[in-house]
This record gives sequence, structure tokens and C-alpha cells, in this order.
Amino acid sequence: MQNAMKISKAIQISIPNPCHEDWNKMTPAEQGRFCSQCQKVVTDFTNYTDAQLYQFFSDRNKQVCGRFYNHQLNTSISIPPQPHSRLYRYFIGLGLTLIFTQLPETGLRAQTPYAQVALQSDKKNKDENDTAIIINGKVIDELKEPMFGAIVAAYCNGTMVAGAVTDYDGNYKLYIYNSSPKKYDVVLKHTGYKSKNVQDLSLSPGTAIVIDVQMQTDTFINKNVIITTGLPIIIMPVEPKSSIIMRDSKNQPPLVDPFEPNKKAITDKEIEHNAH
Repeated sequence: MQNAMKISKAIQISIPNPCHEDWNKMTPAEQGRFCSQCQKVVTDFTNYTDAQLYQFFSDRNKQVCGRFYNHQLNTSISIPPQPHSRLYRYFIGLGLTLIFTQLPETGLRAQTPYAQVALQSDKKNKDENDTAIIINGKVIDELKEPMFGAIVAAYCNGTMVAGAVTDYDGNYKLYIYNSSPKKYDVVLKHTGYKSKNVQDLSLSPGTAIVIDVQMQTDTFINKNVIITTGLPIIIMPVEPKSSIIMRDSKNQPPLVDPFEPNKKAITDKEIEHNAH
């Protein structure tokens, strides 16, 4: 029973000595690409979810060459929580507008097939559905896996009129209440992926439209990708913030920044000053 209740520690992926070999010049391999410089296969982790990264590295302690996004490094990685209740997702949806404005739009126009059908409604919901436009669908990644947390929003004349976040199965649903036919744009976004923009949809009240989208990795982010040099990737357990490690400066050598080894040593006074 105690094992079932045990909470796994979060981990951190850190790369002390990154190399900058051109990923596009490497030879394609089964799990990534082969680097002639390192004579090793470089595994592509850029499409891994936090759960997949945690599962891959939590039980490994050997040398791995990998390709990562910067946002995957030096950050807490743990097993995702279980799906939240509908009420929780409802309150998350209320804050969608604020979240959505923080994500940049690439302006990519998606060639997305969609179907438009009349709404099926019962007498109880007849008045509500008569004035509603429903946009729903599923968002998947390049591996055809459902994408959780993708942001979907509908715009009319540049104004956001509806928004939603995909669930753990990649599904979403938007409701637009209007009394006359209008044109809408639907924008789908997810961190690390190109935005999808379905434009000029002529929709009338009482209709529904299905838009299924496959997102593509944003290749521009590759400029920030770090590839290991064949040295072991350091997996660091994330300790609680309250944990403090005391350092005796008299008996310990000066601290050196591993990313800038030629930089002067970091003194305890500098650490104390930066902490405040």
C-alpha cells in the first residue's frame, strides 16, 4: 500500500558540455540521427512529453546523446497529474483569453479539411442550439498522438469570440452564439509547434463544423536546440525549495561556472549578493 502511495521525485535534465553539430547534416537513423563527429546515434527527444522523458531517464544511468529543446532542460520534469474534473477545466477556460495572448502567432495558413453539418438538438436545448455555432475537433502531433493543452480560439473581425483548451485526448469544442451568418478565423496553438490558422469560415447559427488538425514542430526553435556530446546527461532530482546546502568556503575550492569555464571563479560573497 505504501508503494502505491509513493510520489515519484521530479527530475531535471542538464547538459554540461553541449555541442553544436548541425542536426540537418546528420544521417537519419531509427531513433534519431547518426553523428559522424561523435560516432553515436543522437536520439530526438523534442517530441517527447514530460511523461515520456521521465519514463526514459528515471531508470537510466548510461551515456545518451540527445536532441532537446531549451525548455526541456534545467526544469522540473515529473509524471503529469491525473485529468482534472470538468469544473476545473471550466475555470481554466475562463482564463483562456489571458493565456492565449501570450503565445505568438506564426501566421501559418492551414490547409485543413473540415465538415459542416446541421446541429441535432432536442426540445429542451432547441432555443440555445438554434443560435449556437459549434466548432469541435481533435488536435494531434506529428506522431499522431493526441495533444493535451493546445489552445484553440475563434475570431470574428479580429475579436476573440470563443476559446478552449484540448483535453487529454486532444479534443476541443467551441460555442459561438450569434444571430446572423458571419466569417470566422480559427487559430490553434501549442508551445513548440507552428500555429494553424483556418481562415474565412462562413458559419451560420445552428450549424456545427469539425476541424481536426495535425500540428507540426516549429523548425525555427531548432536554433535553440542543444545536442549532447556523448557525455552522460546529468539527471538531477529536484529538491524542495526549502532545502539549503551549506558550503564551507575555507575547505572548498572556488565555484566555477560549467558553461563558462574560463570565467573567473564565483565567490561566496557574489553568491550571497545575487541571492538578495
